Amino acid sequence: MLLFLALAALSAAMLFTMFKWLSMYGIDRLHAIVLNYLFAAALSFLAAPPAADNIPATQSAAPVVTGILFFTVFMLIAASTRERGLAVTTTAAKMSVVIPVLAGLGYYGERADLATWGGILLALAGVYLMVSRSRVSLRKPGRRVWLPVAVFAGSGLADTSVKYTQHSHLSEHGMFTVMGMVFLAAGMAGLPFAVFRAWKRKAPAGREWLWGATFGVVNFFSLFFLFKCLHMPGASSAVVFITLNAGVVVLAVVAARALFREALTGWQLAGMGLSVIAIIMLSGSLG
Repeated sequence: MLLFLALAALSAAMLFTMFKWLSMYGIDRLHAIVLNYLFAAALSFLAAPPAADNIPATQSAAPVVTGILFFTVFMLIAASTRERGLAVTTTAAKMSVVIPVLAGLGYYGERADLATWGGILLALAGVYLMVSRSRVSLRKPGRRVWLPVAVFAGSGLADTSVKYTQHSHLSEHGMFTVMGMVFLAAGMAGLPFAVFRAWKRKAPAGREWLWGATFGVVNFFSLFFLFKCLHMPGASSAVVFITLNAGVVVLAVVAARALFREALTGWQLAGMGLSVIAIIMLSGSLG
């Protein structure tokens, strides 16, 4: 499982890095994201074996809701980053991991020993220090305060929905079919917005198609590796999500420093240290 978790963290961190490049090169984010989901959906359905069963319409709600949540959270993150700042938004998104963790420990009856709880708390502390103690000012009082709250709730619900989809469908249906439905729902949720923008402003250019395809491949593998981790026998979703989140933030911070020369504060370095210790502690529960 550790290999799949490392690959899931690496692919998710690549997505964050690619978002940075979208801004740097002036790529239309909406077009790139919608195309990304459509490319990822096509890749998922192409990867599904010919004999894979289709999900009955009565059981398709979970993958569809997960996909819609994916696109909705992206829109909320974009709005919150603009109105409240990157640091506040990232803090809200990453700390939302407590929602799927509580769902795993409560709803699914997962168990955690003392070492696991210690690793979870260290990871939360590490993520908080890395994303909330950056050099970006957090002082924007009274301006759309509800946006970070919505990001927190939406991100947590999206991760919980991923776990529910994996738990309720992957044992009965092919993984690639479920992934295809999730990505297709996300793409269709954003398609009306993209069509409207193309009609009012401009259609996606060749570079949006290229970035969308690249995003789609990385996104495909990100969800694939996450599903593989969650579907391992005896896997604890609480441990998986906490370890994954800590790993993604560590990799994203390192990439920001190495690729974009973003300065790191002492608090961020301390957060990285706590996260690495947490990952080591939790690796014993991952097998």
